[in-house]
Amino acid sequence: MLHNLSPGHPGSPGRPGNTKARPPSTGRAGRLVVPSTLERAGAEYPPINAAATAWHTDSVSGNGYSRLVRTCDIQGCERPHEAKGYCHAHYTSYKRTGVPPTRPVLDTDQARFWAKVTKSPDCWLWIGATASEGRYGAATLAGHVQPAHRVAYQLEVGEIPAGLDLDHLCRNTLCVRPDHLEPVTHRENVLRGDSPSAINAVRIVCQRGHTITGQQPSGRLCLECRRENNRERTRRYRERLRATPAGAD
Repeated sequence: MLHNLSPGHPGSPGRPGNTKARPPSTGRAGRLVVPSTLERAGAEYPPINAAATAWHTDSVSGNGYSRLVRTCDIQGCERPHEAKGYCHAHYTSYKRTGVPPTRPVLDTDQARFWAKVTKSPDCWLWIGATASEGRYGAATLAGHVQPAHRVAYQLEVGEIPAGLDLDHLCRNTLCVRPDHLEPVTHRENVLRGDSPSAINAVRIVCQRGHTITGQQPSGRLCLECRRENNRERTRRYRERLRATPAGAD
């Protein structure tokens, strides 16, 4: 997009009293083009939207000429132009990925977040960056990277109660649908999952076939296995004593 500055504007080369103002030169197709602008209009980044076409044109007025100020060529982006037809944000993205950008920069955390969510009648799947080996989404809210489902809950429902986790009722960890999330304690969240801790918490028989009854003082341990281990340790100790000659250190 272009902004036409009058000759008296501080940014105009043709303002009164400026003896170094350069006359406009003739560009391609016989149009008048600002010399400094023409040098930056390389063929490697042609205009993308209709507004960029007017950037090649300059109108003469008074004792000088009006200057056309260029903005980003991406349709809908009003940020100042920096290089290759892009603003700073789009140009940085282009340098990092090598893929020409096509969409305007989203200015709010909420807009950026929901642009990376695919909604379906069942789950709302996160398609952005992930963490924890791809199990959970990663999103930014107020400058801090958080799990995507926690960001969705804060945007749609409100603050998460202190000390509570969000459990996925649908068991899909990439789902960010707020009504599929339930605040629970960390213990409850772990016991609802399929981790080794959750599996062992509901076991009633140990690996040796002994029945596990209730919660033991030092955790869910099989008391019969502990007794067998103690008896075996005592037996090996007594065998070492018998094999040691009398009087030997």
